[in-house]
Amino acid sequence: MPSFAHAQLSDQPPPLSRDFLNDVRNLEGDSIDFCYYTNSLTADLDIAVATSIGEILLLDTNIIPIDGAISIPGLDFIPLSEEELFMYLSNECDAFMGFSLAPGAYPEWLTFSRSYVDTRFVAFGRDTSVDSLSDLQAGDIVGTVMLTEGDTLLGSLITSQNEASRWRRFPYPDTNLLVERLLDGTVEIGVAWEPSLEFILDSTGESVKSVSAGTLSLPRRAIGIALSSADSFYRNSLDFAIDELIANGDLAQILDDVQFPGEVPGN
Repeated sequence: MPSFAHAQLSDQPPPLSRDFLNDVRNLEGDSIDFCYYTNSLTADLDIAVATSIGEILLLDTNIIPIDGAISIPGLDFIPLSEEELFMYLSNECDAFMGFSLAPGAYPEWLTFSRSYVDTRFVAFGRDTSVDSLSDLQAGDIVGTVMLTEGDTLLGSLITSQNEASRWRRFPYPDTNLLVERLLDGTVEIGVAWEPSLEFILDSTGESVKSVSAGTLSLPRRAIGIALSSADSFYRNSLDFAIDELIANGDLAQILDDVQFPGEVPGN
C-alpha cells in the first residue's frame, strides 16, 4: 500500500507544475509500459504478470523499474507519494504494478485493475507457545505490524473484549522486528502478512509455527495494477488479460514459478 493511503483523498490529480509533466507522451497502439517498484515483495511476480499480460494483448511490453528513497529489500508497501505516482503515470508508464486493492484508500483520479493475486494474513507462534489466539490469557501480548489490515482488526477485537480478560497488542514497524520479538518471548503470537513473513523467514533462517486465529477473522489482501482514471480502456484490457491468465492456468504457473505465497483470484 502506498504511503499516501492514509492522507486526505481528492478526486483531482495533484496540482503539479507542468514543468514536471510530459505533455507529449503518447500511448502507442502496439505497446504498453508497466512500472514496478524494485524493492517490493511482489517485484518478481509483477514482472512476470506484466510480461504475460503483454503477450495476451499482443502488445510490446516495456517493464520499467522504479527505485525510491527507501531501498530496503522486501517492502510490503510502495513508498511513493501521491505526487510521485501521478508523475510516473504521466511521464513513465501506462500502469503501475503491485498495489494493494484497499477500498477507500486512494484518490478518485486513480483506478485499478482486478487483482492478479490474493494473499492472506496469518497468525504464528513459537514451538513452545500457545496454539491459538483463543488460548491467550488476560494480559498476554499479540504482536502485529502497525497500520496493516491485521493490526486494525486485532485492535478492534481487543477493544471488544471484557476488560478483565483483555489481551495486549504490540504493533511493530515491520515484520522483521515482530519476528524477533516473538522469538525472544516478548509476544506470544504474531499476526502478519504472509508474503512478508515468508520473506523474513527465508532471509533469516528462523522458523515459526502456524497457529489458529481463533475468533479473529484474518484479513486478506488483493494485489492489482494502478492506472489513471482517464485510462479506462487500458483498465478494461488489463482485466481481460488477467481473466485469460486465470482461465488458461498461466497465472497459477507464474505463482509457482516465482514461489510467491498467494492464490489465484476467484472470478
